[in-house]
Amino acid sequence: AFLLAAWRDHSAGLLPDRKGRARASGLLRGPFGLAWRLQRSVLAGWLAAVIFGFAALGAGANGIGAIIGGSSLLKRYLFRVGYQASVIDAYLSALMLLAGLAAAVYATSAVLRLRTEETANLADTVLSTATGRIRWALSHISVAVGGACVLLAGAGLSAGLSYGILTGSVGTEVPRLLEAAMVRLPAALVLPAVAVLLFGLLPWESAGLAWTALALVVVIGVFGPPLQWAAWFTDISPFSQIPKLPGGTVTAEPLLWLCAVALVVSAVGLVGLRRRDLGDLGPSRPLSVIRDGLGDRKSTRLNSS
Repeated sequence: AFLLAAWRDHSAGLLPDRKGRARASGLLRGPFGLAWRLQRSVLAGWLAAVIFGFAALGAGANGIGAIIGGSSLLKRYLFRVGYQASVIDAYLSALMLLAGLAAAVYATSAVLRLRTEETANLADTVLSTATGRIRWALSHISVAVGGACVLLAGAGLSAGLSYGILTGSVGTEVPRLLEAAMVRLPAALVLPAVAVLLFGLLPWESAGLAWTALALVVVIGVFGPPLQWAAWFTDISPFSQIPKLPGGTVTAEPLLWLCAVALVVSAVGLVGLRRRDLGDLGPSRPLSVIRDGLGDRKSTRLNSS
């Protein structure tokens, strides 16, 4: 470290700076490409962690019976969390619950990138163009939704492949666990929808309240079934409403209801975003001037005296 510090210039890196492209790629001509450019590295890190993590956890299903041994406490925990009669199905169901929670965490953080862009005054540059607020918000929301789909698919495929290879039933386990993972998608999207709602209506408190709601869902999912909490309380979690797969039966009604809830909650949040002042994030917020343009209201920041 001392040698490297001696070789390099002060406030410079070891490698010389390279000139960027003279022209931006076509991907950056709109807000959706910009949102993808800003968040793609984070999604790539999440995807790598999910693939490796769930591949290892899926392989553990082959010997889960021997792992827990004669521990009645662990068996009871798996049965109540996984809602299945067999140890392996209960373990895999609990595993897919973790995949759904991971997708919800990523999607919530991706949505809250909107708040980061606003507090850092970076949203003003985008909104000073022909891009409206709704389109700007939808660009990051689309990355959150797409990322949640990719993470759940990666979890189901990696767990199904690792478990199927060990048991010699890849053709059966991969579609079974992929279905079990993707059925958690509607529940996972409710949490980022809540983040959109809070960002539109309560921007100053949005991050804290969104992560609090997510933490409550995680606590209910992990501790609610084994501790047999009251049904009215565990039903707060959207993951309590979905079919418990693998091993259960798929019913479309709760999935459609969760999708409808996510859409309505997100729509209310977007309406709130369109009506409020940008920069309205706290008691020491700067003044804002609102102007209408192309159907969406946009804002430019003024320095407060």
